[in-house]
Amino acid sequence: MSFSFEDLFKALPNLIKLFVPGFILIGTYRTFSQSKTESFESAAIWSLIISFVFQLVLALALPQMTEDARNFAAIIWALIAGILLVILKNLNFRRKVFKLIGNVTGSTNIWQDIFNKKRGAAITCYTEYDHENCTIEGEVVYYEACGDGECNIALSNYTITFSDNTKIEDNDESHMLHLNTKNICGLVVRLGEEKKRRKLRDFFSRSKG
Repeated sequence: MSFSFEDLFKALPNLIKLFVPGFILIGTYRTFSQSKTESFESAAIWSLIISFVFQLVLALALPQMTEDARNFAAIIWALIAGILLVILKNLNFRRKVFKLIGNVTGSTNIWQDIFNKKRGAAITCYTEYDHENCTIEGEVVYYEACGDGECNIALSNYTITFSDNTKIEDNDESHMLHLNTKNICGLVVRLGEEKKRRKLRDFFSRSKG
């Protein structure tokens, strides 16, 4: 079936009305937020849906407005809406909303919440040491969030307990044990515990002195 230029020209008003506003919103958001590009088919479907919503809202809110004015207003509002979405994304608006309702951390990574520097943290975890299953307890001295979502952890004052109940203990704070969370399981974090234990050690060392 042939489609002449005249037919295209006649269809132009409907194209502007039912496709362009949504496509402008999506294009603006993609361009300035550097989001991943979806297929054209997906973008076209969403463009139709968004354009229809804009037209419906404008028709209900401003029934006296002419159709041409409504089409122009829909395009302007689509552009504004796209820019607002980019601004909200850059402000981590969704993360802040989810934090408000308690569903997500407000930090750049969850390890900043798990290992609180002000309160400190002690951990217990299960892993292998010298090819034997064991439990490790210790105080978190340093931690580093990795790009793959895991975390490097440096422990001091640690105790390694093997399955036969033999233990390796090192209370020298200058000695550190390195762990990576991808190699451990059953991580238990106790905020503030190492500070309590340090105060107790200082108290008993002074008593002995």
